[in-house]
Amino acid sequence: MVIYRKSTKFLLLVSLFCLYTLSALGNACLNPCTGSSTTGQDTTDRSNFASDNSALTFSNIVFDDATGTYNASSGLNASTAPGAQLYGVSFIGCLSGQSPCVSNSGLVDGTVGSWGGGSNAALTTSQIGYNPGNVATLTITLPANVMAIGFDVLFGNSVSSPTPFGVILDNGSTQNLMTATGVNLPGSVFFGYSSATAITDLTIFAQNTLAAHSSLGIDNFELGLAGAGGSGPVGGGGTSATPEASTLLMVSGGLFLLRFGRRWAR
Repeated sequence: MVIYRKSTKFLLLVSLFCLYTLSALGNACLNPCTGSSTTGQDTTDRSNFASDNSALTFSNIVFDDATGTYNASSGLNASTAPGAQLYGVSFIGCLSGQSPCVSNSGLVDGTVGSWGGGSNAALTTSQIGYNPGNVATLTITLPANVMAIGFDVLFGNSVSSPTPFGVILDNGSTQNLMTATGVNLPGSVFFGYSSATAITDLTIFAQNTLAAHSSLGIDNFELGLAGAGGSGPVGGGGTSATPEASTLLMVSGGLFLLRFGRRWAR
């Protein structure tokens, strides 16, 4: 009876340790991390994305300091908006066949309908898509060492049949990704992606159909850089490249069980 009780106690401890290990190894969000909110920002998935990529140093572009219209072929960048905090990121907009923009055909930075209570600025394409071969598209070029990106994406116009937004991302190879299903304003979709190699550029497009014609907007664009306070790049799922406290605790717990487990089982 004593041996049975000790064995049961040991197995219970092992089971609890295994559950803890799975929790410690898991991430708060899948990669890509995406979800939506019908009332504004998807703060839940944004928070999970930030937690998964806490080893990086993030900068947030809110577009409040770059309001205006950008019709130059170079789009929105440090030259066309010298007073804006763009952190070396440049933006161009166009209508495309669900492919990257080659040059800018128009961007508008300003309030968009009921987004953010009607007072928050967002960056939108000046043109509205009208069929799958001519969809509203944003192409974004990033500075060096960006290992993760996250942003809110929204429809500039109300659509009757919202679809997911497409995302084409280059991190040394082309990644064809998709967001959660879009929602009308004041809602938005959050999309976040982390990479083991630097992300150089990305393209976001509205997958328009005859029933869903809209411009495309983004806000709260975050870029996560390796170094400068962070402990290094993250892997594909957002795991830190250096051991965290939970990892060290997990390893020490395993060693403890190996050392004393047999004694408890006797």
